[in-house]
Amino acid sequence: MYRKTAVALLLMLCSGCSQFPHNRFFTPPAAAPDTAWVRIVGGTERASIEQEFNGQRTGGLVRSSEFILTRTQDLGMPVDSEQDKSTWSDYYETPVIAGRKTSIGLAYHGANNPCSSTMTFVPQKGHYYQFGLQVDLRLRQCRGLPYELIKHEQGQWKLQRLKDVIWGGKYGHEDENWQKMPDSLMPPAVPYEIR
Repeated sequence: MYRKTAVALLLMLCSGCSQFPHNRFFTPPAAAPDTAWVRIVGGTERASIEQEFNGQRTGGLVRSSEFILTRTQDLGMPVDSEQDKSTWSDYYETPVIAGRKTSIGLAYHGANNPCSSTMTFVPQKGHYYQFGLQVDLRLRQCRGLPYELIKHEQGQWKLQRLKDVIWGGKYGHEDENWQKMPDSLMPPAVPYEIR
């Protein structure tokens, strides 16, 4: 019995490594004067942050349902005065290097009907950004939600639609009924509830 167990474990260790997913993960830079801040809100199955510098892309997954169902990380970013962090199912806050092309990737994987949204922008030093993914299962639509947090004269923080975003994504490679939500609806003025 011992010998069979030992042989089985040895075979698993020797051959099984190729069966495990090999993903790159995002390693945040240290907070410094040249950083911006990003928050990803909602329990998407997959979220990633990548930055480009001199043609080289760095970064990777923040979370994936293969490994981590939630990855809440609160670093004290400001919140829109009409939102409540305690109601969010999951969120991840991190510094990123300002001035570099940055891609935020969010994905939803339903049964044979995934969709993803990639939002690429250049963060500015000292600015705060918030991203989410809105999925409508009934209409089979999804869209990314890119915002910048702006402090108003009254001292309150408000979400403002992020301009100059390059959009990318896939909509239902196995289910052609999935589609991007119409641009006329993208994104709503203030996302009161992001899941």
